[in-house]
Amino acid sequence: MKLDKRIIILIIAGLAVATVGIMYLQGYNSGKNVFQEPPKEIANYILVEYRSGEEAMASLAKIHFFLTTQESIVDGLVAIYAKNHDVAHIWAVAYETPEEAQMMTQQMYSKMTQADTPYTPPEETVVNGIVVYTGTGNNMYYIFYNKDNKVIWISITGSQEDIMSFTGQAINSL
Repeated sequence: MKLDKRIIILIIAGLAVATVGIMYLQGYNSGKNVFQEPPKEIANYILVEYRSGEEAMASLAKIHFFLTTQESIVDGLVAIYAKNHDVAHIWAVAYETPEEAQMMTQQMYSKMTQADTPYTPPEETVVNGIVVYTGTGNNMYYIFYNKDNKVIWISITGSQEDIMSFTGQAINSL
C-alpha cells in the first residue's frame, strides 16, 4: 500500500516540479548564482558529482518539497558524496528571501508530520546553532533545515557519528 502512495506522491511531485523547471527556464527567477562548487570533502565523504544552476534545477524537478514558493527560487544545488559504502545526497534550493526559506522548511516539517510517507516524522534538534529536522526513511537518515535564504535536504548513510559530523560540516559550508 505504501508503494502505491509513494508512486502517486512521486507522480504529483514530478508534475509540480516540472512546472518549477519550466518557470525557471523561462526566466521567472532572478538568475542569482547562490551555490558555488560544493566542498570537495565533507566529514571524510568525498564529492562524487554535483550540479548547480539550471542543471540542478532540472534534477530538483523530481523532488516535491521545494514547490510552494517556486516563483522565488533563485538557484539550486544537487551533490552526491561517498565514503566507502556510505553515501550522502544534498538537495538545496535558494529562495529570494530568508522568510521564504523558513516558510518552506515549516511546510516540509508540517507535511512530514501529518502525511503518510515512507519517512519517520521529523524530530527537531539544534546543530551549530541551526534548527534541523531529522528522521529516517528509504534506508537512509534524513536531515533538512534552512539557513539564510536556503533550504537544504540531506539523505545519508553511515554511522551516527559520521552523520552528525557531515551535518555539522554541511551547515557550516553551505
